[in-house]
Amino acid sequence: MDTKSFKKYSFWIATSAVLVVFLTGWYLTTKKLKGDAEMFLGDIKAGYSSVSAVISSNPNHPNEFSHTMTKKLVDELRQNLLDAWELQYKRQEDVLVWPKELGDDFLADLDRLLIKDGQRHPVEAITYPSEEAQYNLQQHFLEQYQLFAETQVPPLADVIRSRWEADKTADEASEGGALPGFAGGAQPNTQSQSLGPPAILTWGVQSQRNILSRFTWSSTPTTMQVLYAQEDLWVLNQIMMVLNEVNKDALVPSKAVITELVNLEVGRNAEGIQDVGKILSVADLKAAAFGGGGGDGDLGMDEGDMEGMEGMEEGMSTDSDSSSEGSTDGADTGTATAKAAPTHPAHHRYVDNTLNRLESERLQSAVQPGPQADLSTIYLAVAKRYPIRLRLKMNLTKLPDLLTACSNAKLPIEILQVSVNGSAGRSSSGGGGGGASAGEGMNEGMEGMEGMDMFGGGEEGGGGEGMDMFGGAAQTTTERLILTNFPYEEEIELYGIVYIYNPVNNQKLGITPDQENVNGEMPAANEDAPAP
Repeated sequence: MDTKSFKKYSFWIATSAVLVVFLTGWYLTTKKLKGDAEMFLGDIKAGYSSVSAVISSNPNHPNEFSHTMTKKLVDELRQNLLDAWELQYKRQEDVLVWPKELGDDFLADLDRLLIKDGQRHPVEAITYPSEEAQYNLQQHFLEQYQLFAETQVPPLADVIRSRWEADKTADEASEGGALPGFAGGAQPNTQSQSLGPPAILTWGVQSQRNILSRFTWSSTPTTMQVLYAQEDLWVLNQIMMVLNEVNKDALVPSKAVITELVNLEVGRNAEGIQDVGKILSVADLKAAAFGGGGGDGDLGMDEGDMEGMEGMEEGMSTDSDSSSEGSTDGADTGTATAKAAPTHPAHHRYVDNTLNRLESERLQSAVQPGPQADLSTIYLAVAKRYPIRLRLKMNLTKLPDLLTACSNAKLPIEILQVSVNGSAGRSSSGGGGGGASAGEGMNEGMEGMEGMDMFGGGEEGGGGEGMDMFGGAAQTTTERLILTNFPYEEEIELYGIVYIYNPVNNQKLGITPDQENVNGEMPAANEDAPAP
C-alpha cells in the first residue's frame, strides 16, 4: 500500500487497531474477574459450610430460637426473684406490724405517707427534709407516739423472761448485795428479789437504759424519728424472741442456756461491723489501747481496764439514730448564711453488701418509685441490712442453737463473727465460782504459784494449800463443777446483720403491672402489707 492509500484509509486502520486492543483488554479483564469471583465464591461457600456445620452440631448455638428461649429464661428468673422477695416479705408480716393501740386514725395517716398508687413504699421513699404536711404525720400523732414509745421498751424484758430495772436507782437495782462466792451484782436470780418466778435471764441495767434512751425525746419527735423508732422496736423484739427461743426449755435459771444479756447495740451504734473479719496488726492494737505503752506484746491494757472502758462506752453511748435528726453538717459560724440541710436519719444506719456504712443518698435513690436502672444497687431496694452487736453470757456448748435461732428468725439475722472471751465468763458471772476479774496476763503470772487454784481448789502438796483467791474454803475441781450453776458459761460477742425486707416492687425487677408471669397470672401489688 502506497503512502497515498495509507493516508486515505488511516482512520479505519486506526479504528480497527483500537478495537482490537479494547477487545483484547476486555477479554483479559473479564477473564481475571471471573476467576476472582469463582475464588471468592468458593471461600464464601466454604465459610457458610463451616458455619452450617457448627449450627448442625450444636442446636443451642445462638439463633432466633435461642434468643426467644433466652428471653423466656430471663423472664422466669425475674419471676423467681419476685416470688422469693415476696416470700421473705410475707414471713415478716406479723413482725412488721404497727401496734393497734395507736388507733385507726394513726394507722390511716401512716398509710397516707407510705402507700402511693396502690403500692406500699419503704420509709426512705418519703420526701426528706420537708415541712409540708403531705410528707409528715400529723402533730398530735407525733406527740402520741412520744408517750407510747417508752411504754414499749420495758416489755422487751418480759419476752426474755428477765426484769426491767432501768427505772430503778442504783441502790434499788443492787439491793440484797452479792451472795458469797459471787462478784458484786453477778449473783444468781432468786425469787426473793420480787414477787413471781425468778428471772431466767439477767439483762444489764446500763444496757436497758441505753436502749430506753433511743425512745426518749426531750421534744416532740419528727416523722422520721417515729418511723425509725418503730423499726428499732421491731428489731429489738425479734432479737429478744431469738434469745427466748434458745432458753425456751429453761424453767429455772440454772437450766438457762443464755444467762445474761450484757449489752445490745443496734443500728448506727453497732460500731465496728465493717471491721468484721479483719485482723489488726500489733501496732494497730497498741494504738487502739491509748498508744500502747508496754513492751513487745503488751497492749498497755489488761482485761479489767477493757471492762472498765466498755462500761464507760456503754454509759456514754447515745443513739444518734433517733436523736440527731435535727443536727446539721458543719459548724454554725454565726454568719447570716443558711444552715445546711439536716442529715437523713438513715445515713449510716444500715450497711451495704460490703458491710460499709451506707450513705442515705444511695439508699434513697435505690428505693424511689419507678424502674430501677442501676443494677449495682438493686439489692438495696429488696432489703435493708441493719447491723447489730450482742454481748451475752451463755453455755458455750449451745452456741450452735443460738446461731440456728438467728438464721430461722422471721427477721433473718446473719451472724458474721463470734468472739469468745475465755476468761470473761468466770471473771464476772459466777461461772467459775465467781469473784473479781482476772486478766489473762494475771493468770499467766499466777501459774508459778504452787498450791493456788485460781478457781477455788488448792493443789495437793502445795505450799498454799487451802488458799482460795475468791474467798471461802478451798474446793476440789469436782466440787466446784457440782456446786456451780453454769460450768460451761463464757462471755461471747456477736456481730450480725438483720435483714429487713422492703415491700415488693415489681418494677424494680423490670416486671410491669400489665405483664403476665410465666404461669399466665398477673403479678399484683401487695396493698395490704404492713408498713416497713
